[in-house]
Amino acid sequence: MHQPVLPSLRPGLPGQPRLQGVQLQGRGSAVHLRRTRHACPQAGAVLRKKRKFKENFMKKFAIAAMAAALSLPLLCQDCSAAGGEPSWEACDDLGGNANVRMCQDKVVAYWDKRLNAAYQKVKKNCGTAQCPKKLQNAEREWIKYRDLMVEAAGEAAGGYEAKGSMIYAMEQTRYLATKHQALVLEHLLDD
Repeated sequence: MHQPVLPSLRPGLPGQPRLQGVQLQGRGSAVHLRRTRHACPQAGAVLRKKRKFKENFMKKFAIAAMAAALSLPLLCQDCSAAGGEPSWEACDDLGGNANVRMCQDKVVAYWDKRLNAAYQKVKKNCGTAQCPKKLQNAEREWIKYRDLMVEAAGEAAGGYEAKGSMIYAMEQTRYLATKHQALVLEHLLDD
């Protein structure tokens, strides 16, 4: 078989071809090719355009993130009813799924916080030695009940075939169950 004779790529030898845009690196028999910057004059321009695009994108992203962060307090004010208590119904009036979801999360968090505060007060005011343990067991069972009701609400709303309404039904059920339990515990404090 005939093997083609390749010209030597060592630079500086007269009469030897030199590859444009390629530099030889290394010592001895371990010679490596490395592309230089000027292998293709257009490559530098393309790289500069890519770098500028990336910088502009990052600036725009940072501005959008700051605008979103600054608008959160305004959005959360829209969730509150006249008494300062967040309202599920007020969330439905907001535009856009993301705004509605953030508002609903705020409403659920508000009632969860009230529930936890009432639970701690009732536990602290227990009259008997068995009361704290019974209260703890009741709350654990209530959490199981709530989670099952949320799951059932999602399936009743159409399951994964109707994903948007399923999620809404599940979150609304979580909100209603949490609000109800918080009011029940607060009622125990009134007695």
